[in-house]
Amino acid sequence: MLGLLALAAVPSMTAAQPVTLVARPAAGQVLLEVIGDSAVPFAGRYVLEATSGSGNRSRQSGTVAIQAGRRMVLVSLGLGTGQGNWSARLTVSGPSGSYEQTAGGR
Repeated sequence: MLGLLALAAVPSMTAAQPVTLVARPAAGQVLLEVIGDSAVPFAGRYVLEATSGSGNRSRQSGTVAIQAGRRMVLVSLGLGTGQGNWSARLTVSGPSGSYEQTAGGR
């Protein structure tokens, strides 16, 4: 079965967001990573919410301080999908405002 993956971002801070969501689907699961990567120092908060059609749910949140030019994985989460639908939403807030990024698939 072919998997479908959708990513959407609702920017309100800058074009290059300092914290992003990466989704890597595989058979029966999806690996979600929250990546911190910024050309300038960034400090803020993030919330990652993920659900799957098989009933798995997760909510991860925290604060982040990113050094300029240093890429880091903030969260790595394996979500069992049971070959069903899944969705994830990352919300990031910082000194310049907030933004949201979503992902989902089958």
